[in-house]
Amino acid sequence: MLERQIGQEAVLKIRAGFKSAIRNAVNVEGASKKASVVSKYKDGRLDRLTFIAPDYIYKQNFGFEGDKSNGVRMRLKATQVIQKALQDSNALNDLAEKLADLRGTEILTKINFEK
Repeated sequence: MLERQIGQEAVLKIRAGFKSAIRNAVNVEGASKKASVVSKYKDGRLDRLTFIAPDYIYKQNFGFEGDKSNGVRMRLKATQVIQKALQDSNALNDLAEKLADLRGTEILTKINFEK
């Protein structure tokens, strides 16, 4: 239950940073409304954080070079939206520290110390 709370706190911070980075980097109205971050759990433990956004966000994040559907050659430089969101929110460091503390205490309580 504590791990779920830690995960939700991280999701809220990263989601806010992701939407803010999209607003600053992408010139499409409503793009930040479609973007989100979701946490996935497996066996009661945080398994992953999933970024959800339209495909053009990922094209701008990683860059794009190729032909569009109308045959026009196009090149987009990478904007690093996801990396900026993670750096600005600083949530991954907090998440790692809190999970390490929580899981570390769980491991210590499960170890049977015998002489």
